[in-house]
Amino acid sequence: EAGESPLRFSAVAQELLGWPDGLLAGSFGGPDLPDALTISLPEYNDCLSPTYAVPDPDKPLSWLALISTVLPGTDLDRPPADNTGWRASPHARLERLLRETGVPVGLLFNGSSLRLVYAPRGESSGYLTFDFAHLVDTLNRPMVSALSALLGLGRVSDVLPEDQRLPALLRESRRYQNEVSTALAGQVLEALWELLRGFQRADDESKGELLREVLRQDPHEVYGGLLSTLMRLVFVL
Repeated sequence: EAGESPLRFSAVAQELLGWPDGLLAGSFGGPDLPDALTISLPEYNDCLSPTYAVPDPDKPLSWLALISTVLPGTDLDRPPADNTGWRASPHARLERLLRETGVPVGLLFNGSSLRLVYAPRGESSGYLTFDFAHLVDTLNRPMVSALSALLGLGRVSDVLPEDQRLPALLRESRRYQNEVSTALAGQVLEALWELLRGFQRADDESKGELLREVLRQDPHEVYGGLLSTLMRLVFVL
């Protein structure tokens, strides 16, 4: 893939994240990128491959994260105007590469922002973007600390134990998110059922006058509408 100068990303990796020289496969002094990380797309006469890859410190020939760099200023969410082959955004290309290779963690860099992408096979994807223009503001110093804590050397090397590295951190975050979503869905469900019961009680107290007309014309307007809203909310959560 077309990429910007490796020195730009190397500066971020070394000076901001504390990654040493030689950590990245595909970088100067690092191991070679294997052919297995290149995915062919014959239907588009195209292929996907990372610019760099972070080796798994405990599993030879396995990868902790894939990194894609694009030209400075490239919109991460829009297909480039002059792109041939598969006309997809840099984000979509990286996400497909992650799913095809089975490496769930990726980084996308365009010179002005760094995006962490999490796309485990068989699950929905998520991402978090750090805009460097915001990071230099005094008020956003906590974001710099968050970036360092999330992607610092300990998260991508054997400095920290495996259960504290980036893949484990993202898996735990996904698990916690699922637990919170399930709890919220239960609360919304109970609230909507209480609202439905309230309608029924109010109609009973009015001896059927409250909902008589709407139930005669279109009963689904009351009960079906509430249940439809309930299902949409539960699905979103």
